[in-house]
Amino acid sequence: MFGQTPFFNRNRKLLESKIKHGRIVFPDRAQYRIDYTDELVDLVKQLLIRDRTKRLGAENGMKEILSHPFFADVSVA
Repeated sequence: MFGQTPFFNRNRKLLESKIKHGRIVFPDRAQYRIDYTDELVDLVKQLLIRDRTKRLGAENGMKEILSHPFFADVSVA
Protein backbone atom coordinates (compact mmCIF):
# COMPACT_ATOMS: atom_id res chain seq x y z
CA MET A 1 0.00 0.00 0.00
CA PHE A 2 2.83 2.40 0.84
CA GLY A 3 5.63 0.85 -1.20
CA GLN A 4 7.70 -0.17 1.79
CA THR A 5 7.47 -2.64 4.65
CA PRO A 6 6.72 -1.26 8.13
CA PHE A 7 10.14 -2.14 9.53
CA PHE A 8 12.38 -1.65 6.50
CA ASN A 9 16.14 -1.46 6.99
CA ARG A 10 18.94 -2.80 4.78
CA ASN A 11 20.98 -3.74 7.85
CA ARG A 12 19.73 -7.16 8.99
CA LYS A 13 20.46 -6.61 12.70
CA LEU A 14 18.65 -3.26 12.69
CA LEU A 15 15.76 -4.83 10.78
CA GLU A 16 15.42 -7.58 13.40
CA SER A 17 15.57 -4.99 16.18
CA LYS A 18 12.85 -2.91 14.51
CA ILE A 19 10.64 -5.98 14.14
CA LYS A 20 11.07 -6.91 17.81
CA HIS A 21 10.96 -3.45 19.38
CA GLY A 22 10.10 -0.77 16.82
CA ARG A 23 6.96 1.31 16.59
CA ILE A 24 4.70 1.02 13.59
CA VAL A 25 4.80 4.38 11.84
CA PHE A 26 2.59 5.29 8.92
CA PRO A 27 3.56 7.97 6.38
CA ASP A 28 1.95 11.37 6.83
CA ARG A 29 -1.18 11.44 4.67
CA ALA A 30 -0.98 15.12 3.76
CA GLN A 31 2.77 15.36 3.26
CA TYR A 32 2.97 12.35 0.95
CA ARG A 33 -0.53 12.74 -0.53
CA ILE A 34 -1.48 9.19 0.36
CA ASP A 35 -5.14 8.44 0.98
CA TYR A 36 -5.64 5.61 3.44
CA THR A 37 -8.31 4.93 6.03
CA ASP A 38 -8.21 4.56 9.79
CA GLU A 39 -9.55 1.04 9.22
CA LEU A 40 -6.40 0.18 7.23
CA VAL A 41 -4.18 1.53 10.01
CA ASP A 42 -6.07 -0.53 12.59
CA LEU A 43 -5.92 -3.68 10.43
CA VAL A 44 -2.16 -3.42 9.92
CA LYS A 45 -1.53 -2.72 13.60
CA GLN A 46 -3.65 -5.72 14.64
CA LEU A 47 -1.88 -8.00 12.16
CA LEU A 48 1.52 -6.89 13.48
CA ILE A 49 0.85 -7.45 17.19
CA ARG A 50 3.98 -9.17 18.44
CA ASP A 51 2.18 -11.58 20.78
CA ARG A 52 0.74 -14.09 18.32
CA THR A 53 -2.00 -15.11 20.78
CA LYS A 54 -3.38 -11.54 20.70
CA ARG A 55 -2.85 -10.94 16.96
CA LEU A 56 -5.87 -10.55 14.68
CA GLY A 57 -6.77 -14.00 13.38
CA ALA A 58 -5.28 -15.87 16.33
CA GLU A 59 -8.63 -17.08 17.59
CA ASN A 60 -10.61 -17.68 14.42
CA GLY A 61 -8.13 -17.49 11.56
CA MET A 62 -9.05 -15.90 8.27
CA LYS A 63 -12.69 -15.57 9.27
CA GLU A 64 -11.67 -13.20 12.08
CA ILE A 65 -9.44 -11.18 9.74
CA LEU A 66 -12.13 -10.86 7.09
CA SER A 67 -14.61 -9.64 9.71
CA HIS A 68 -12.42 -6.56 10.31
CA PRO A 69 -14.11 -3.27 9.23
CA PHE A 70 -11.44 -2.77 6.52
CA PHE A 71 -13.08 -5.62 4.59
CA ALA A 72 -16.68 -4.43 5.12
CA ASP A 73 -17.23 -3.83 1.39
CA VAL A 74 -15.62 -7.11 0.30
CA SER A 75 -17.96 -9.93 -0.62
CA VAL A 76 -16.64 -13.33 0.44
CA ALA A 77 -18.32 -16.36 -1.07
